[in-house]
Amino acid sequence: MWTRFQWIVTTMVMALAMQGAGVSARGADRTALEPQTKDEQQTEGPGYCWDEYVKEAVAAWDEWADCHDNRAWYDIIASVTCDLIYEARAIGAAAWWAKCVGLPGRTA
Repeated sequence: MWTRFQWIVTTMVMALAMQGAGVSARGADRTALEPQTKDEQQTEGPGYCWDEYVKEAVAAWDEWADCHDNRAWYDIIASVTCDLIYEARAIGAAAWWAKCVGLPGRTA
């Protein structure tokens, strides 16, 4: 039951990410690429959204790995808790990214 739920949630997040990649790619304009210094980092737009999403996704994965590494092998409740927290963070990050890039269905 739990693995089926994880599969459904993961599939939905991947579908949302694939749809978002297509939507954001269509709106791109051709411009000359200029190197970006650390002081000139984006504060809005798809690039900023992706950078922030990746930071949260990696942090969620690291927390999940640490959570699983620091539990006893017989502690099933801790394992389920680690998975629930990771799923919530992953879905939250994907939803934030979708809102940030302006996918249809976002609320104001």
